[in-house]
Amino acid sequence: MGDHPLVRLSKAVSKPADVRRGLPSDFIRTSILCALALVPLTLRLNRESKLADGAPTGENLSSRARVWQRSVACSLRTGTFLTVCDEAGGAHPIEEASPADDRGHALLLTVWSMFSRRIPSPSDITRLNLAFNASALLLTGAAFWSSGLPLLAFLFVFLGAHFVIPGFRQPDSAASFAGLYCLIVVAGITLSSLLGEKPGGGRSFSLKYALLLFWVGSITLMRQPLGVCAVLFCSTLSALAGRSVARGNARARLRSAVLLLGPWLALCAPHALTASRDLLFAIPRSGIGIATHGLGHALLLGLGEESNPFGIRWDDSYGEALVGKERPGITYLSAGYFRFAWRRYFGILLGSPIEVAKIYLRKTHTALHAMAMDGLGFFIVILWLAYFAASHAVSPHASEIQSAFPCVLFGISATVVLSQGIFGWPYPIYIYPSYMGFIFFKISLVLAARELRETPLAACALVWVLAGLSWGFLHPLQRVFGPDIYRLLEASNLAAEMGLAVLSALFFLHRWNMRVATRPVASS
Repeated sequence: MGDHPLVRLSKAVSKPADVRRGLPSDFIRTSILCALALVPLTLRLNRESKLADGAPTGENLSSRARVWQRSVACSLRTGTFLTVCDEAGGAHPIEEASPADDRGHALLLTVWSMFSRRIPSPSDITRLNLAFNASALLLTGAAFWSSGLPLLAFLFVFLGAHFVIPGFRQPDSAASFAGLYCLIVVAGITLSSLLGEKPGGGRSFSLKYALLLFWVGSITLMRQPLGVCAVLFCSTLSALAGRSVARGNARARLRSAVLLLGPWLALCAPHALTASRDLLFAIPRSGIGIATHGLGHALLLGLGEESNPFGIRWDDSYGEALVGKERPGITYLSAGYFRFAWRRYFGILLGSPIEVAKIYLRKTHTALHAMAMDGLGFFIVILWLAYFAASHAVSPHASEIQSAFPCVLFGISATVVLSQGIFGWPYPIYIYPSYMGFIFFKISLVLAARELRETPLAACALVWVLAGLSWGFLHPLQRVFGPDIYRLLEASNLAAEMGLAVLSALFFLHRWNMRVATRPVASS
């Protein structure tokens, strides 16, 4: 099976010879990198933890955060979880108070209350999000490090602290989306390890597979749309890099099918959790709401975010009015309503595919612009993903494919997270983790081009990185140098993108021609 699919970029760090013979150079290098990576994370955590005291008060909390507090209060009172109590003290499913929402925060706050023995305040919820994001960031860095990518691990923690902490500073679920993106990347690293493992791994394979399902299930509990993104991410990786796994005996093909289908089963985590609650505590099943976020509603109303010929509006009241008009016997936000929303969405999609495609193209432009990307930059991402797929079909273990794998990891993960805005609402609060993914795609491209000894590619990619970082890191420069600095950065970004597009195409054509030229000719 060859080397681990992720073992490639660390060569740049490990190659230099140690002139100080006898010293534990690896330990020293590791300690220095860890210390440097943790500095910005520690500083931002300290700053944001102090600012958490200025979080919204109970009067202006979001409705879902109020439900979390009610659920924790009921848990402290009754010993149950994911429930809300009535005035008489009886426990009811949380779905009755929050008909269609994610349950991860309520569960985490319930666990937190077991130790604190109190109802969380808005500042407590904010700090929980900070702790979750920081833990996910460190976990991702550790995953890269254990995969033989210490330089990428250092950069991810060092630069990632800017994106992950605080995320969005608020006591709401959106503040944890950056941490959830980190878990998506961890799921991809875990899957790549499974794809690279030799048949007959036994206990090691089972442990990694259980971890993969745990990551995907946890993401789904915290935010179902991001859980779907994680599954699509894993499925795409399996399709691109897992072909070699299936080229073997029946056992290898079975394992390939397990890797492909398993993450989809993890999407059932919310249903399994609420079913366990109902069984353990004899809670009557709710007929009002559902245990998940409700994607059919978001997809249907997502068509109304742009002007459309269907009369759809991005407004929850539209969905309520629509089902009341066409299906008056169906309760809004019930399971029947979401089945209705799914049917209506697919009816529009199949009946007017061209109009729907136009809507999604306009929303793609809007979402990319919100994440400081454009069509040319996104084309470069797609180009490298296509190269990886085409090259892997010819030679699954080529060194350049291994070098490009981190680009694939970040390119796919950023794209699937961005798809939330394309199919739903292209608002930064929902898709902001994709900016982090695209930045690290650019960084991985620099490192890959350097390892492949493609200096012009590496230089253009480096300029692309620096121009992209200006959106998040260099905002204070505008106060010092005025708007001219941003015009310069925009021009540099465009020049780098044009150069990268041309150089990438030439590089891919050259590599492909080399493979065709060296391919053995079949004898007649």
